[in-house]
Amino acid sequence: MLKPSPVLDAREQRWLKKKELGRAVRARFPGQTIAVAFCTLRMPAPLRFSGAYGDLPAHFQEVLRSALAANSIRALDSGIDSYPDGPSAWIAASCSLEQLKRFAIQLEEEHSLGALIDIDISGADGEPLSRRELGFSARRCLVCGEDAAVCAASQRHSLDEIEARVRVIARK
Repeated sequence: MLKPSPVLDAREQRWLKKKELGRAVRARFPGQTIAVAFCTLRMPAPLRFSGAYGDLPAHFQEVLRSALAANSIRALDSGIDSYPDGPSAWIAASCSLEQLKRFAIQLEEEHSLGALIDIDISGADGEPLSRRELGFSARRCLVCGEDAAVCAASQRHSLDEIEARVRVIARK
């Protein structure tokens, strides 16, 4: 029998939470177009649990809130959660998925700490919108700049290499 994975369980919990949040926000704001951003740490579990970076999801929630306000987009609701694989923050907005995804991609690519965060976007139904669906390339590896998914799947870099790069980005 396979041993349960806390990381996979946490992803499942977040996916269910996305669907639940979407339904709740849609019920509270009927007739509005709703997109939800979920901010999580983009680093190996030991770094997510270290406590050194736990404030980043909430920080990016506020950065997104400011970007929305600057573009006259209403933030409908938000929250901060903790899962077995680390901290998470979310914000629901009255805008299209594409619009919120473009803000998220801009933050991930241009903010000084953007490389350390994943901002996933989904609709009120919980279905995600990917970077590729908007014609953007996949995220780059923190260490070598190649496709991050390939490096993660092959465990190409040691925890020490990744931690050194995270520290440089975070200036810690």
